[in-house]
Amino acid sequence: MNIKVVFFIALLFVAALPFYAFAQPAPTGACCAPAGGCTLATSEASCETGTLNIFQGLGTVCDPNPCPQPPVAPAMNEWGMLVFIGLAGIGAVYFLRRQRREER
Repeated sequence: MNIKVVFFIALLFVAALPFYAFAQPAPTGACCAPAGGCTLATSEASCETGTLNIFQGLGTVCDPNPCPQPPVAPAMNEWGMLVFIGLAGIGAVYFLRRQRREER
């Protein structure tokens, strides 16, 4: 390879280096979804894409999650479900016997 070609390629590489090595990424901020999830966005406009997302501001992070969490609906565990089914069964037997007595 010709020394002039090598020198020219090296000169191009060195000239382009500041644009790649020192380029700062766009600042980001936390974008909160209604379900409590968090994503990073570069601006308020990019956060609100037709939904009810809330932009927390530039420089905010998603870890720890700054977004308000939706209320949790109470759930029934396995034992609660067994007790409920047992009480519903006892109630059904009671009302069926009561209805049978009234028919007589």
